[in-house]
Amino acid sequence: MKLMPYICVIFFCLFCPVDPPLFAQEIDLDKLINDSTSTGVNNLNASINSVLNCSAIQSIQTLGAMRVNLAFTTAWAVVNKEQQTGALANTGNFNVPFFQMEIGLPYRVHVLGRAMAFKFGQPNPENAFLWGVGIRYTMIEEASSLRVGFLALYQQLERLTDFDIRMLLIQTYLGYFLPRVDFYIAPGASRSVFNTHLDGQPDNQPGSLIEAFLRLNGGVHVYPTKRLALTGNIVFGEYLALGVGGSITLF
Repeated sequence: MKLMPYICVIFFCLFCPVDPPLFAQEIDLDKLINDSTSTGVNNLNASINSVLNCSAIQSIQTLGAMRVNLAFTTAWAVVNKEQQTGALANTGNFNVPFFQMEIGLPYRVHVLGRAMAFKFGQPNPENAFLWGVGIRYTMIEEASSLRVGFLALYQQLERLTDFDIRMLLIQTYLGYFLPRVDFYIAPGASRSVFNTHLDGQPDNQPGSLIEAFLRLNGGVHVYPTKRLALTGNIVFGEYLALGVGGSITLF
């Protein structure tokens, strides 16, 4: 049972309660309705967009045809004082969890998907649902340890009463692989569509806020064993976002 100590560490880091406790409950959804200024809505859009950019790259290596890698990540957005407006008033940070799966295909192509249902907002938390699909292609993976690739990911955060978000992320990455660790940088851009339903009627025509965000991501993967990885990711953009988690190659 050589894997057991590592599995226990991952379980403790990801699932033990911390303060503040659950996911994105620090966001006050009532203030989104009562104070729906352009600044407040734009800050909420930018902060959630930063979180959804976290840990899209769960590996810089080619998995091989029909191999599967499963990851779990919790991503935090850091909200500065001047950004704490509208629904983010008095919110220093909030976090969003998600599962992500990557499947290797021939020719160094990978398809990936992410999903999670979780509690969102206060004082009356709602059941949010996040899902996304994407593709990753390894452009350079020769005998050296250099890795160069491309990733595109489409995501939606939905089932909330007052808004939903649709986001497209495009990244290139440059990474370096060592026997037990790899690290990478990933410049890219995302386009976010923030649809508001402030009258509480999602079927009515929503108002849309469309923004493009430039991102610089960096990350590291540490491999205690050949199949198990501990992951860390940082996003530099309008908001600083951090992601931590773990992944395992199933077969």
